[in-house]
Amino acid sequence: MRLAREYSPARMEAAAERALLMGACRYQSVKSILKNSLDMLPVATDTSGPTPSSHDWAMAPLTESDRRDFWEVCEDRYQSRSLILTSQLPVSKWHE
Repeated sequence: MRLAREYSPARMEAAAERALLMGACRYQSVKSILKNSLDMLPVATDTSGPTPSSHDWAMAPLTESDRRDFWEVCEDRYQSRSLILTSQLPVSKWHE
C-alpha cells in the first residue's frame, strides 16, 4: 500500500482497525483516517452495531442446518453489508 511509505506500521495498523470498525474498508477511507490523524484518537467501544463475523463453513460438506444458517447470513447481508466467501474445498465438490 502506498500509504506505508508515509506512515508508520503502528499508524497503518490503527487506521486499518478503525476502518474495519467503521465498515469503511476502502483505500480512500484509510487515507482519510491517516490524513486527519483519526488513527491517533481512542476507538469507541460501542458494540451495539454489527460486527464482522467468521465461520468455518465450507471446510467440509454442509449439513442441512448449516446450509440454512449460511443462507440466513447471506440474506441478512444482501444489499446492506459485505460478504466474503472463501473455501479450501475444490469447486468440483461444492455441490456434493
